[in-house]
Amino acid sequence: MGLLLRLCQSIYSTGKVVILDSRFCILDAIINLRKMGVFASALIKNHRYWPKHIDGEAIKNYMSTKE
Repeated sequence: MGLLLRLCQSIYSTGKVVILDSRFCILDAIINLRKMGVFASALIKNHRYWPKHIDGEAIKNYMSTKE
């Protein structure tokens, strides 16, 4: 989480969006970025398990009705 926050310091309070790889999908970091005025979007992959605090089954159910 610390690395991600340090990498984004130059865009704090800009309202810019950071696209994150699944390795950086840490809910606490995404929340902290939002507090610093940076939005984040993350790719979530399900290999063996969903990342902590992610309701993977709800996502799968929602996406099952999409093309």
